[in-house]
Amino acid sequence: MLRGMLGGAAVALALPPLEAMLDSHGKAFADGQALPVRFMTWFFGNGVILPRYTPSTQGTDWELTEELAPLENVRDYCSILSGFDNKAGYGRRGHHDGVAGAFSGHPFIELDPMGANYASKFGGPSIDQVVASAIGAQTYLPSLHVGVSKRVTKGEGPTLQYLSHKGPDEPVPTEYSPQAVFDALFNNYTPKDDPSGPLRVSLLDAVREDAKRLQLRVGSSDKQRLEAHLDSIAQLQKRIQAIPPACTKPGAPTQTNEDVDGNEPLQEVSHAMADLVAIA
Repeated sequence: MLRGMLGGAAVALALPPLEAMLDSHGKAFADGQALPVRFMTWFFGNGVILPRYTPSTQGTDWELTEELAPLENVRDYCSILSGFDNKAGYGRRGHHDGVAGAFSGHPFIELDPMGANYASKFGGPSIDQVVASAIGAQTYLPSLHVGVSKRVTKGEGPTLQYLSHKGPDEPVPTEYSPQAVFDALFNNYTPKDDPSGPLRVSLLDAVREDAKRLQLRVGSSDKQRLEAHLDSIAQLQKRIQAIPPACTKPGAPTQTNEDVDGNEPLQEVSHAMADLVAIA
């Protein structure tokens, strides 16, 4: 952690693993503690066009198809899995089957539609919560749930309203504001004598001196990694604050992911959320 003081309170900023923190093999922390493990799912609605998505070849030289073209620069790190059938209640209700089956492997449980066409809830925990129950204690936040589009179906039960579920009756809410996610991860600090926020100070300013001291104690590669980490946080904060609509009151918390002329800023929010997850 980088530490600092602001307004009489202690603040801290988590760091990525540096070489100085690791053992001689770089496979664990210096005290032998295992490195934290991460797991991520990324859901997008309505599936893919299979002829444009599924590679026609197998093995390490798999074909880069039209819809997989954005993976070109990272294809050596990717494995594309295809040819599977999900038997979790398939055939009853398409969207409900797709979400519950893909994320939990459990058939969904039908609910009283209460006037809607259909309603359901998950039949078991989603895969992210199964993983979080095993490795979530290794990280500051056991799990993080972010979304991009707020056009969510709310009238057909929790299956279509939420992606993450601890169990049939425990949906995990999604956060759609990049600013709220940033604050949860980095906790921007407002001095106690200024609760309204016009002199809101970034956490990066509070830990700047500690960062300078740390840079004197680590090697050149760690210095570069530390600088890149701090720069990426600062740049991401500026990008989030620039997501329309811009807040006109100086220093007030920026409201993000709000419609502009009836349209969601999907591209801007998607990029910001992706970077937040990567930094987390």
